[in-house]
Amino acid sequence: MQYFGRENIPSLVRASTTSITLATTYLGQSTVVLVGGQAYSPSSTVTLSTGTSGLNGLDTGTLASNTLYYVYAVVSGGNLGMVMSVTGPATGPTGFASAYKYLGKCRTDTAATTISTDGQVAMSPVVRPEANWGTEWQSYTPTWTGFGSKTITLNSGKYRRVGSNIELMFAVNGNSTASGGGATTVSLSLPPGLTVNSTVTGTGDAGNFGAVQTYGITAAAVYDYTTQAINGTTSDTVRFVKVGSGTAYSAADLNVARSVQLEGLLSIPITEWSNLYT
Repeated sequence: MQYFGRENIPSLVRASTTSITLATTYLGQSTVVLVGGQAYSPSSTVTLSTGTSGLNGLDTGTLASNTLYYVYAVVSGGNLGMVMSVTGPATGPTGFASAYKYLGKCRTDTAATTISTDGQVAMSPVVRPEANWGTEWQSYTPTWTGFGSKTITLNSGKYRRVGSNIELMFAVNGNSTASGGGATTVSLSLPPGLTVNSTVTGTGDAGNFGAVQTYGITAAAVYDYTTQAINGTTSDTVRFVKVGSGTAYSAADLNVARSVQLEGLLSIPITEWSNLYT
């Protein structure tokens, strides 16, 4: 139904592993979405299915794993619908680029073509005062690389938004009875759908996101030193570098030998949250 009035857009909801919904009301008022200069209010819940092509589905192709998707409001036959696309808001969804409203984003799981339960679906881009402040801590399971053949016996994490930054708390234990164990540079992935804002941090080793305490045992001795988290090899990861006691910043990557434990609290500028009102 076409409607004239101020926008009132609820957050998108991950209704299932293959569907996203937009409710008919928000804060006790009817949902109103502006598309192509006109406002529309859905009379029933709008449901997007990843198994559908076109309106209320994928704009083109089939759902891919480990992929970032953008969700848009579009109009067909005078009715409000949604469409999901790998194409960002600057270009818009295929087949609907003449009129669309960016609503949010989500990522599919690495192991399956389903909407990830980790990052959920990003908040709709409407002005909300609480976006200027902090959100509640949310639990998530960090994804690590660089532990080689070690068995991870503890892996817990929490994150929250504070303005345009994400704060991460984490603890991980990696155990191995043999030295080496195929370990490489240790890095940590951010929650799905979030990337480091290199405009703020710079690239390469420029971004220092906080100190991480590292405990470990090599074949020769126990070591205990702090590390720093800096930009990773991809925009959605951070890697760790060793900083010896009393020494200046060093870009020596953290590689773990036998048993190792990392604990830390990081604060990282996020591209998707660079506008405090999104």
